[in-house]
Amino acid sequence: MLGYAIASRPTFGATRVCARRVNAGTPRRSRVVRVARPRPVAAEGPDSPGDTSAGDLSERAEAMIEDVERSGGDPADLLRRTIIRDIDIPEPAEEHETFAERARRIGEEGSSYDEALERSDHDPTAESAFGRPSASSDPAWDRLAGDIEKLQDDAAIHYAKYEGAKRAAADRASAQGRNEAIEKNEEGLKGWNETTDGPVPATGTRRHTPTSANAKCGVCRYGYDPNLALQRGENYAPVEYNPEETLALHDEPNAPLDEIVPPELLLVCSKPDDGYRGVVLMQGFDWVSSKTEDRGWWRRLLDMVPDIAAAGVTHLWLPPPSHSVSPEGYLPGHLWNLDSSAYGSMAELVALNAALNKAGIVSVCDIVINHRTADEKGPEGVYNVYSDEVDHAGTPVHWGRHMITCNDPEFHGSGHEDSGDNYDAAPDLDHANEELRTTLKRWLRWLRADVGFGGFRFDFVRGYAPEYTEEYVKETTSRGDFCVGENWVDLSWEGSFLNYNQDGPRGKLVEWLAATHGTCALFDFPTKGILQRAVEHGEFYRLRDPAARPAGLLGWVPSRAVTFVDNHDTGEPQNHWPFPADRLALGYAYILTHPGIPCVFGPHLWDENDPVLSDVIKRLIDLRRRCCVCPDARVRILMAEDDLYVAKVGKMLTVKLGPRFEMPVELLPNEPEWSLAVAGEDFAVWERVEYQSEPVAAMEEKMRDVGDDGEYYPLEPFRKSIGSWIEPPARNVEPSDGEADPR
Repeated sequence: MLGYAIASRPTFGATRVCARRVNAGTPRRSRVVRVARPRPVAAEGPDSPGDTSAGDLSERAEAMIEDVERSGGDPADLLRRTIIRDIDIPEPAEEHETFAERARRIGEEGSSYDEALERSDHDPTAESAFGRPSASSDPAWDRLAGDIEKLQDDAAIHYAKYEGAKRAAADRASAQGRNEAIEKNEEGLKGWNETTDGPVPATGTRRHTPTSANAKCGVCRYGYDPNLALQRGENYAPVEYNPEETLALHDEPNAPLDEIVPPELLLVCSKPDDGYRGVVLMQGFDWVSSKTEDRGWWRRLLDMVPDIAAAGVTHLWLPPPSHSVSPEGYLPGHLWNLDSSAYGSMAELVALNAALNKAGIVSVCDIVINHRTADEKGPEGVYNVYSDEVDHAGTPVHWGRHMITCNDPEFHGSGHEDSGDNYDAAPDLDHANEELRTTLKRWLRWLRADVGFGGFRFDFVRGYAPEYTEEYVKETTSRGDFCVGENWVDLSWEGSFLNYNQDGPRGKLVEWLAATHGTCALFDFPTKGILQRAVEHGEFYRLRDPAARPAGLLGWVPSRAVTFVDNHDTGEPQNHWPFPADRLALGYAYILTHPGIPCVFGPHLWDENDPVLSDVIKRLIDLRRRCCVCPDARVRILMAEDDLYVAKVGKMLTVKLGPRFEMPVELLPNEPEWSLAVAGEDFAVWERVEYQSEPVAAMEEKMRDVGDDGEYYPLEPFRKSIGSWIEPPARNVEPSDGEADPR
């Protein structure tokens, strides 16, 4: 488990420097502060009396908590055998039942999670669950007991919740006559009682525990906040990044960007003729859209097209449209079958895409090709036998076990080894198989030509090598078509503390972009995590990296960084990693005014229960368009402290985030040069308006944005396609002077 202490508790030990002060006069939510824990002290001899001084006791108490987290020892036992000797407090009676024991017993008796909590009658204000006296004169004891009590109580809650989920899953499987599902569930539960990291995650589409030591090491699961995982009892350990490799990136003050990012990638991403400039993407669904009455989601979106266009959205991301075992579309079965989708029929989808195209909006299809569900069980007792399918031209499509990777730990394929991470819920496709790639490319071309899609969003690109994504993009789309991949990387954590330096995760994204030669953008998960942490804990200093650039992928390759606040996985109703609901407007104030390619989560725009948020998003989109904020617009971060962030974007915007009310006089935008454009709780955005009264106003309205040299460059209208990836676009005259765009 991961230890943490609530900031309101008495100071105990040295706190980490990055957990900075918060204005006591400003009401803020309780925040978690990571405590720097000293190494466990050596065990004392049996005859050693021990030192009960405050300093020694403090260090030893911290060491005990660390020992609990690392070894999984019972907190009460650790307390009795190690600390009880130095503090004159009686050992708890054997007949005393702790809250952990009560909740565990109630869970085993068959009660639900909520019933377990209610029947345990746990009162946080009462004395400790393991018998700590309610009145103690030693603050060190209070702190240690409080932390250990919380760890123990959380474990009990997770256990009760886990037991309830296990019974519910077994009941559903039994009711459907799927005894094998029960057996598989029980198989996955083996070892639960022997672990101390919390319950095994519920069976889902994103998590996998290898079944043997020979199973492929790639583990597919969400990477997010370990503190949130701890609260939910999920078994999650973030990836650890090599500090030497991270340091080698040289992201320090005055570090040239071309020493961090491959120059070839920077050159490709700086071209003004791609399809990523001027894009405002919107996700047109959430996790429950597939449950719309009468399979009516395509029809509902069709009715919303005028409002989506009026909001300034240029691209609409649609869910996977094919037949799928799961209604959401992420377990595809028959790719060419678009009539069995839970979102509606193929005819309705074609009509929706036609309406979007007429309104000037590009429809982006969610492409799930890392895996595909099979139709029948093979000799091994798992679903790995595919039935023949017929494509749009009537050509049979033959699939077999040779289309499944040979090291898939569940589905016994006979193809090549997997080139990426494993996905447990369905057979991993062998993208090294030329026949498979040819079939997939034929399907992708059909989606564009006949169904009407203008771009692709590739799901789980961690599951196969990036060169395959490049091949699919280059051979099925035109230059200028928008494509983005989902590469959900872990952030860099130290225990429960998010490291300030996130060069490790964004370096992984840059490696993927370089491997695809910039043909496809990526969702900027580092920016999501950094911004969310800054907002939740009053740590806005995180938004500026050591080189004074934005801290996520946004700071290195902004023209291929798709920034977002929430999506169907992180936000409602799944809430795997939700942005604070009362700070959503602040989050959009950042991504819609800064470089990168912003993506708006549809429910935030069309939610009738929060018209204020919807209005703020629309005004920010309009402001972005008015001020011509392009993906690689220049950002000058003027201040980044705990409670205040100020940046100037281009020459037209000044952005202030954070709860501090007073800004330094020299940074405050003043009238008549600046006008307050959009403001809300803890954020404000000013627009520069003085140019509108000058003779150059009309000219500058037709300009793009300032380059790094301070000059303006022409704005080229957005074009859906400018030619083939392979051949130069027709009538495209290259500049004769050989000078590149300085941006």
